Amino acid sequence: MPFLLTSRHVPAGIEILEQRIAPAVFLVTSVADAGEGTLRQAILGANAAPGLDVIQVKIPGELTTAKYITLSSALPAITGPTILDATTQAGYAGQPLIQLRSATGVSLFPGLVFDTGATRSILKGFA
Repeated sequence: MPFLLTSRHVPAGIEILEQRIAPAVFLVTSVADAGEGTLRQAILGANAAPGLDVIQVKIPGELTTAKYITLSSALPAITGPTILDATTQAGYAGQPLIQLRSATGVSLFPGLVFDTGATRSILKGFA
């Protein structure tokens, strides 16, 4: 449990300006559709965590060509403020390396959906 600084813990003459909570960080380490380290699992984790969340793509190895995350069903909607950052992938040099695609090759569902609670979200480095 995090320690919260209150006025009874502060020496005289010091004023508490604000409480800060660091964003939760979720890593995408797999191009699989579901399971540990996937984009799907990272979105579910971010949706369950309060406040701003960060999803970073860090698939092992330095990529020189695009990697596909092949989806067999729609991803969950992003429900809170989230930074989805694929520029963190090793090998990223200004051109997106991570692409979402349908397992059937036909777009039957949207890729990323931001719910109304996901205002102030940022999407970086995805194709």
